[in-house]
Amino acid sequence: MRVAFWVKRFPNLYETFILNQVLHLRESGIEIDVIARERADYPTVEAKLLAAGIDCDDSSHSHSADRPSVMPPGRRGRVLYETRLPHTRIRRLARASTRLAPYFIQRPRLLYRLLAHPTETNHGQLRLACAAVPFFKNRHYDLIHCQFGPFGLMAVALRKAGVFNCPIVTSFRGYDLGAMVQQEQVDYTPLFAAGEAFTPVCKAFSAKLQALGCPTQNIEVIHSPIDCSQFAFQPRGLEAGERARLLSIGRLVEKKGFHIALHAVRKLLDRGFRLDYTIIGEGPYRAELENLIQSLEITAHVTLRGWIPHAEALDEIRRSHILVQPSARTSEGDTDGIPNALKEAMATGMPVVATCHSGIPELVEDGVSGFLVREENVAQLDHCLVHVLSNPQSWQALGRAARKHVLNEFDISSVTQKLMELYRAVGNR
Repeated sequence: MRVAFWVKRFPNLYETFILNQVLHLRESGIEIDVIARERADYPTVEAKLLAAGIDCDDSSHSHSADRPSVMPPGRRGRVLYETRLPHTRIRRLARASTRLAPYFIQRPRLLYRLLAHPTETNHGQLRLACAAVPFFKNRHYDLIHCQFGPFGLMAVALRKAGVFNCPIVTSFRGYDLGAMVQQEQVDYTPLFAAGEAFTPVCKAFSAKLQALGCPTQNIEVIHSPIDCSQFAFQPRGLEAGERARLLSIGRLVEKKGFHIALHAVRKLLDRGFRLDYTIIGEGPYRAELENLIQSLEITAHVTLRGWIPHAEALDEIRRSHILVQPSARTSEGDTDGIPNALKEAMATGMPVVATCHSGIPELVEDGVSGFLVREENVAQLDHCLVHVLSNPQSWQALGRAARKHVLNEFDISSVTQKLMELYRAVGNR
């Protein structure tokens, strides 16, 4: 089976689940290409892709329409990139004209259909035509798997224009069901009417899809997986006099709720607890968090490490005692799904304290594999952390239950098998 994964940015080291899914699908015998809007250069990741039989080839940026693949079709996959269009109208037209020029001769009718008719997406005709180019140049696909709803909308428009004729599976992962619907008024009606299958990453997103009008029979929850073989079980404990090490991991954005955790840390310090709190990640919320840390006078106890490679993040997980995941819905409607950092910490046996947010209760069973508190509730988070820090003898039991649940429901081997079964079912309809 030949599958195209359509994503925004690849490889995106904040979305390691997509990279891992691509690699495991390839290992399972799927011939896979990745089509991305934005490129990121990470040599270590490219080495993994090459070893798995996927070439990091940006020849889709070439202006030659007939440049051949360096590999025989059917043997290796490729990573292909869309042409990004400038914002200014004149430069946008110039870039698109250069990019599309060869196809005015080779695919005139198809280009006319793409350029002459209004689209049902939030993108203009030029954007849609340029997005079609990787599909012009490459082999027939048995299925297109779109990561995030907007790419599903574009895939439906491309199929309607005749760019390809295969089933479309769309995964919904968070922002595409939150701010994009609430603030940007994205309408998924054309996608729901034409798409073959929809895979929200949690039951909470399944309910949102149904509320928006997605046919229930076409929805199947498929979690974002982690490779549990990378995470050895490591019982946690706290020695007498040892400082507790709290950890959070994620982009520095409002929905992660790190500001709530900082207020809780201030209360814990006031209670006399000896602790350090590390936040790993980068993002637009950094300046606000830095200002809050200073105003709360907790600079000596809090470290913003910024973005670090995944291997270093795993080292931090192994060194830490408790993971704090205070995710919260933003005023714009943006939400988490089930954060991967939470799964990874639980796979190592780390106690976790998280919020009753989105799909998190599907991962964390309160009082059994971790603890849950209400969103944006500093007092409840503080009291829960007081309980966890005061009872280190309970950490091993929590950690074992957490690892067992992650192995059963979120390991990449079982999730990949489930995804492949969906591919086969969709292909046979």
